[in-house]
Formats: sequence, C-alpha cells, structure tokens
Amino acid sequence: MTHDWIVRLVDVSRLEREAGQEREALPWPGLRAPATRQEIAVLEDEIGMPVEPGYAEFLGFTDGMEGFYLGMSVLGCRDRLASALLARAEEFLQIVLDTEVHLDEGVPEGTTLVPVAVNAEASEGIFMLSPPRPCHGGSSGPVMDPQRCSRRSRKSVTTRPVPGRGRTSPPCSRRRSRPPHRPEVRMCMSRPTPMARLRGMMPVPAGGGDRVDWQAAEAALGTVFPSDYREFIELYGAGSIGDHLGVVLPIAPDLPGRTLPDVADHTLEARGAMQRKREGLPAGLDESALVGWGYDDAADVLCWITVGPDPDRWPVAVWSRGDQRWLVHEMGMVAFLVAVLAGELDECPLSDLSLWDEPSQEFVPWNG
Repeated sequence: MTHDWIVRLVDVSRLEREAGQEREALPWPGLRAPATRQEIAVLEDEIGMPVEPGYAEFLGFTDGMEGFYLGMSVLGCRDRLASALLARAEEFLQIVLDTEVHLDEGVPEGTTLVPVAVNAEASEGIFMLSPPRPCHGGSSGPVMDPQRCSRRSRKSVTTRPVPGRGRTSPPCSRRRSRPPHRPEVRMCMSRPTPMARLRGMMPVPAGGGDRVDWQAAEAALGTVFPSDYREFIELYGAGSIGDHLGVVLPIAPDLPGRTLPDVADHTLEARGAMQRKREGLPAGLDESALVGWGYDDAADVLCWITVGPDPDRWPVAVWSRGDQRWLVHEMGMVAFLVAVLAGELDECPLSDLSLWDEPSQEFVPWNG
C-alpha cells in the first residue's frame, strides 16, 4: 500500500510517546480527513510551487498531523489558512531567514522555503525547497540582468515575509512569470544557529552592543577571541542575563565612579581556582590556558579552555564555587548559554539555578 510508510512512522511515534518520560506533554499523532486534489492544487497556487511528491502523498492520506514524528507536527492544507501550528512554523522560518542559515548550508539565494513541519519549541523544522531558475536571456522567459544575478554578500541579503506562503531571497530582477514546467522541489531540515536560538530566548535590547577594538584587545590580553563571543558583544554588549549571569568585555572602560569587571579580572579568578583544584579539567592543562568571560551571582567563574588553534572550538569550563568542582562542556559560549536557558545539559552547571531551564530572559546592558 502506498501509505504504509506513513502508518509505520505513526506507529513509531506512538511507541516513542508511550515510552517517553514526558509523554503527557507530547501530542498523540492522529489522522485527519485527507486533503482533496483541489485543496492541494490551491496550496500549490498559494505557495507558487508544486508540492513535493512525498508531502503530497502524505496530505492525500491525512491533511496534516500533530506530533507526527520526532516531536514535529506536519502542516496540512487547512493549517495554511490560520492556525497556531502555522504561526509556529512561520516563527521558525523567520529565525532561519534572519540568520541566513539557508545560505550557510549552501542553499542559493532566491530559493523558496515553504514550512512543512515544525516542533513545539519552534527550534527545528522541515521545509520544501524550490531552487531559483537560472538568470539568462532567451525565449523561455524575460531577460535578467546578469549583474543583479551575481551572488551578493550574506549581509546584503534581505527577505520579505509573505503570510501563509513560502519566502525567498530577492529575485534577480523583474517579476518572473510562473514557469511552464514543474521545477525540482526538495525537502530539507534546518536548525537555527545557537545565536539565533539565543535571540529567540533573549531579545537584543535597544541600545545594546559595545564597540571593541578587537585587534588592540587581543594584543593587550595576549589571546584571540571566539567569533560567537565577538558577535555577542557587538549585539548585546557586556551586561547581565536576568540579573544572574554577567558577560564581560575584554577590557573594561574607565567610567567615573563605576568599575566594571572584564576578561582580565575573571581570568585571574579562573586561574586561581585552578591552583586550588584541578580535578575535572583536562590532564596536563596549564593554568595559562584558562581565559575568563563571565560569572554568575553565586560567584561561579565561566571561562574558555584556550587549547587548539581554532578559538571557535574552545570548550567552556565552569568553576562551580558551590560544589567546588570544574565542569567542562564541549561547546562555545553562546551554545552554552542556550543550553543553560533551555535546560539541555545533564545537570545545571551553575551553583545558582535561577537561569536553569528558563528560556525567556531579559538582557541588561551595562553601557546604559
């Protein structure tokens, strides 16, 4: 039977739900009335592209499904009108477009992205992809401007949402008529970057961000800095997350009547803690490899282990003052903050639990 694969996936999803520790929070997968050919044709007109064959087969069997597989719900034709599921899918799609993940993954500009499925947290999704048509002259379509067709820098790419429809990067030139043939349509799965997730949990504040002379700071401190830290400082600046965790500047400015902590201060804290206790850190590690970037209100120290030539691969180490132990996490600073706020680690690495599994936060910059 052509729909056997759908039935098997639903059965797997039901077994996963029954075995899951949080089964009450997971929706039961269930069948809906199938979408008609006319409804699928209307959907194709609305999104401006053919429906991928596997998705069309799915819709012809059940017009969407909550909790289908891996915590994701599949949008049906009826969901395209107005639904909480569509709103969640549109939210995730906007995150993908804002951070240009599609370009990072090699999907060319002009590719149409149409949401097909999304999880409850709007942190993972599946899209239909329709690659852009080549820009060229000829009898098959309008003549395009080759200069406008050239690949632009990612910073210059803009996208405009179309409610309930797919979204694309800007077209190469004038509006094109719909192609007479059915273009290739593929499916892809996308996850936002750690910075995109952090921005979803903690909005960038108005007036946030600090300007840093990175070359001078690196020369003064004798270390380079990971790119996610630099991006964080440029977006948010130095400041506190929910008044519980502080991220510091490389070099604090001189402010009248006010002293701010910086990397040098917390590097001394980290190295001092290592002198007292080394257990939990890599064997043979020299204390000079620790460079501090933050702290929390329980006086824990957050730092990098600066081993290896690529700073973007430096792990985060936490000196938990309450437990008097080191914890090392093989991830960057921003990914670490996301994992704490989302409660995605095996245990909270911080002595204070105020931020643990609390993904809605406010950032308070210190430059105000």
